[in-house]
Amino acid sequence: MTTMRNFRKRRRGQVIVMVTLCLFVLCGILGLAVDLGWMYFVRKAAQAAADAAAIAAVKNVKDSAASLADYSCGGIATCAATPVDCPGAPGNLQSACLYAAQNGFSAANSRQWVSVQASDRNTPPTVAACNPLVYHPPTAPCVDTYYWVTVRVGERIPQLFSAVLGNFMGTSAARATAAVAQSEVLGSLILLNRQNERWPFDTGTNLRLYGTPTVHVPGGIFLSSNTSQAGLIQGRGRVDSPSGTRIRGGGVNAPPGQWEVWPPKIEGDGSPFWDPMRGKGQPPIYPNANYIPVPIVSNKATLSSTNPLCPGGVCPPGNYYAAEVPKGCVNPSCMIPTGDPIEIGGNVTFGGTSGTLFPTYVFFGGLTMGQSRVEFGSGEYVFAGVKDPSRTSVFNTDNKTLLIGGTGENVDAGRVLIFTDSSYEGRLYNARTGIPNFSNSLWSSLQFGDASVKSGNNAGSHVELYGLYKLDPAVIDAGLQEFAPLVMWQDQLNSNVKYVTDAFGHSTGQIDISCGGAYPLDTPCMNPESPYRQLEIWSTPYAKYGGVIYQPRGSWTWLQAAGDYVGPLQLISGALNTTGVGNLTLTGPMIPMTVWVTALVE
Repeated sequence: MTTMRNFRKRRRGQVIVMVTLCLFVLCGILGLAVDLGWMYFVRKAAQAAADAAAIAAVKNVKDSAASLADYSCGGIATCAATPVDCPGAPGNLQSACLYAAQNGFSAANSRQWVSVQASDRNTPPTVAACNPLVYHPPTAPCVDTYYWVTVRVGERIPQLFSAVLGNFMGTSAARATAAVAQSEVLGSLILLNRQNERWPFDTGTNLRLYGTPTVHVPGGIFLSSNTSQAGLIQGRGRVDSPSGTRIRGGGVNAPPGQWEVWPPKIEGDGSPFWDPMRGKGQPPIYPNANYIPVPIVSNKATLSSTNPLCPGGVCPPGNYYAAEVPKGCVNPSCMIPTGDPIEIGGNVTFGGTSGTLFPTYVFFGGLTMGQSRVEFGSGEYVFAGVKDPSRTSVFNTDNKTLLIGGTGENVDAGRVLIFTDSSYEGRLYNARTGIPNFSNSLWSSLQFGDASVKSGNNAGSHVELYGLYKLDPAVIDAGLQEFAPLVMWQDQLNSNVKYVTDAFGHSTGQIDISCGGAYPLDTPCMNPESPYRQLEIWSTPYAKYGGVIYQPRGSWTWLQAAGDYVGPLQLISGALNTTGVGNLTLTGPMIPMTVWVTALVE
């Protein structure tokens, strides 16, 4: 009995030892859980601080940038090839330090650190595997960026229970990269005019159908007016948008069943209803273009295959203008430019060499095409004003013209047609100085006018135009990659709505809202109203367009439908008036237009 009692006492002693040992293990596990939980909490806080700091540094530049050129190092954008510790980060990178501090991370705390690194588009890609090669931060391979900032945030944390295991300090850190990066422009039909913008058809209406056309837009429709007639159907037409119609607070006036999806989605103001070209400026004219004077001296200023200016029917890049020949004049140096329209009266091809990858053709006085076959090779075609816009268009094709501009999307470098006047952002200065006897009075008298692209009703008389190919080396070399797949562009500075200009007179792509009002974007500054902001397009089965047609807010397109048109086209304009019969289908380009936005990319 005594032996059994002693055994039980010894067993109770073993239990105490075992429980004591288990308590050490349990306390260790508990300490590890507490320490890990706290480190996780600090890491989440560090990530939030890094995200806010990176966005702030990039947004600081984006809010001040007048154009994409401002995202280069050395201007308003600051770069740091290697991480710079806060609070000593320079320029806009100091915003990252301030936002990190506001979110609880500052170098003033001896256990915390914040560093900032940044670079621009001029830094070569660091990952050769990207196809195509793009400019990107090291932390986000193959993400195409224009300017990026990487912020690293961390804190050394004293350990509590885990210290018994020898872990006296832990580290929680986070990293974020924000950038001015590319984002696809949504919608195949984007109409920018607001309720106060007047145009010849219906003030406050973005999309007007008259007759029996059917407008089919698989990629979606955006209407920026907030009236009840942002979309208006007068007749038996129909609008079909499987991706939906989004309207900025307005509505549609259409018979039931003629606008699908019904009802459209009504939204508040926001970036989908702003000019998607904001901040880009306007397409540059190739800076090294060979501005060869090309005077056309016949009575009708006619170009044809028999004109010596186009040997063999091939017309070279250069400045085309009508000129008269004074008595005794035997060479172009004494010819007098007249500003009269230029007419194409025979079969010609624009495709000569200019010593540049992407040739430039500038037409002063307007260009009209008659019953001819005209081929637009890859290049930039600038229609630089007319003397009398009430009688002459800056660009006009007859419905018997066969106009060929490519054979399909992304087959060649592409072409872009720019409708403007003789003062296109000052970029035509070299063109003017290259033309003998081009007087200042004539230069200033060439005004903006409307443009009309008519297509015939058979294979021998139609229009086929394909825009810029974003990945083509010639397009990149010409500085036009940001505008691909543009095929037509109407000058922003020749619009009823005023756009902001920088110190050099170049459009920034931003609407001028300095004239005040409770809702400035609804009441922008205005230019004198003009009836010549119109782009007329005929839509037939023999019309083929690939790319983006762009007009600024305050302009409009008049589309005349005849038969069925299906094409990879995205239309951006102030408003659209569609008449006639037939079906119009805008499928959107193969490689979509993109815009630059501020976003976290890692």
